[in-house]
Amino acid sequence: MIVPMKKITLLTLASERDPALDALRELGVMQIVGSGQPPENSVVWGENLRQRQKAAARLPNFTAEKPIPFAEAELLPAAERLLESFDQLSARRGELQKKQEQLAVWGDFDRAKLEELRRNGVEILLCQGTPAEFASAQRHPDVPACTVVSENRRQVNFVVIAMTKLDAAEFPALDLAESDDPAAIRRELADIQAQLNELTRQLAGLAAAREQLEKELADGQCKLEFLQAQEAMSAHDQINTLSGYVPEPELEKLRQAAREHGWGLLISTPDEHDEVPILIKRSKFSRLIQPLFDFLGIEPGYTEIDASPLVLIFFTIFYAIIVGDAGYGAIFLLGGLAALLKFGKNRAARLPLALLLILSCATIIWGVLSGNYFGLNYGGLECLRNPKLKDQSIQAFCFMLAVAQLSCGHVWKAIHDRNWKSAAANFGWTLVIWGNFFLSYQLLIDRDKFPPQLMYGLYGVGVFLLILTGVNWRNPVDIFQFPFSIINSFTDVLSYIRLFAVGMAGACIAASFNDMGGTVASASPWFIVFGVTIIFLGHLLNLALAVMSVLVHAVRLNTLEFSNHIGLTWSGQKFHPFKNHNEGK
Repeated sequence: MIVPMKKITLLTLASERDPALDALRELGVMQIVGSGQPPENSVVWGENLRQRQKAAARLPNFTAEKPIPFAEAELLPAAERLLESFDQLSARRGELQKKQEQLAVWGDFDRAKLEELRRNGVEILLCQGTPAEFASAQRHPDVPACTVVSENRRQVNFVVIAMTKLDAAEFPALDLAESDDPAAIRRELADIQAQLNELTRQLAGLAAAREQLEKELADGQCKLEFLQAQEAMSAHDQINTLSGYVPEPELEKLRQAAREHGWGLLISTPDEHDEVPILIKRSKFSRLIQPLFDFLGIEPGYTEIDASPLVLIFFTIFYAIIVGDAGYGAIFLLGGLAALLKFGKNRAARLPLALLLILSCATIIWGVLSGNYFGLNYGGLECLRNPKLKDQSIQAFCFMLAVAQLSCGHVWKAIHDRNWKSAAANFGWTLVIWGNFFLSYQLLIDRDKFPPQLMYGLYGVGVFLLILTGVNWRNPVDIFQFPFSIINSFTDVLSYIRLFAVGMAGACIAASFNDMGGTVASASPWFIVFGVTIIFLGHLLNLALAVMSVLVHAVRLNTLEFSNHIGLTWSGQKFHPFKNHNEGK
């Protein structure tokens, strides 16, 4: 159920602004909206908080058994400082290692000795050139010695030695920088590594202080929201106003706080143009589908229907048909049970794991009914196992699912709207959907199963009701789109055939890999391992494809075809009250 909201304007004295915000935060029932001042302070602090969150996210890369005490009151600033030093030293180490690799072709030369020889009149040039340039250097009249240090097909690294001053432009000589000293590079690298080791030790100690880090992040988030609330207030001389939304069941708490603190309240009902946040109270059953909604980032709009129970029921069935194999369902079930044993105490993991267990059990049931076990056929219902009946039976079941889900959606919408015109229009759409079912059945399954008069009657009465109550005859666009809406309703029902197609494709892929692996294994006893590997990898691939198909097809049927019929746009934004996040910690 979507909880009704009230639009609130709170008035307080400008001198009481911060105490009022503190009290409102402790109350934790109002989502603040609007902006009375330019968001300067919150932007600066928000960027500061993001940097701290990034630092905290990197700390788990460092491990330690015990925290290391720091003189600072806060650990996150220390972590930022240490990580900045760590990054700078790592970057410098990378530069030195790159330079070390470049100088490695010359071996371990002593740069100080090299400079001393040059001061004493011995000219030494380090050169990198082609074999032709090396031969030319050897023939130079002023070069008594020319020695190869290393070479490959394209390049020769050689040293030119002379007792007189040479023109470096005549040779492919390197211009060595003062820092190009292998010994100095090694010393600096050793010093950097020692500093990195110490930084790693300190960062690991910070990472172990997880509770304090989490508290500091929560405090930072609270401060950010407080600054945003300050900036959302509008100043009117000696009065400040603040706008937001409060759930109706929590309204009395706000009234009581207003009487205690001397606030003024203006309470109104949101209109159709307001972007009202969504607070949904779901039963334990319908709450199981919430992980899917959170994964997709969707919520119904404020004036729309919370169809989570229907979505849960039909998504479970769609999942079972698409995966379609009892063996795969057993794998998911065992994985879910293992995860439940390991993460069952984590409240955030309970709902996703509960949903996974339900989906896995549904898959096992469908796999047993259809007789599919890792691509092998055994047992099952005759209508789902017999090749002569299987395809038609599953196709008919898919169309029945379409009629059931879409019809339930229209009935629910009629109850939600609570007016006779909506009831008549939704009943008309229900009749049209049933007509679509019989038309689809005749086109794809059995032309002679049902009398055509039944389909014509459903279409006739349904379209008649829609013409009377489902079309706005004052809107030309609505009139023009009406015939296309009827056609689209047929394609929506027909779209459910994708469940049959995707499930059949998965079964064929599993059987094909079984055949390939069996053929390879039967060729020779030496090939048994290869055959088993083919079967294992094939089923692993098929499992991945099944999960992707669920995300594409099962989700689409619920969020597009079904949602269009009941007017769900999934445009809602969750209700986030201004409250103390550290409460209870």
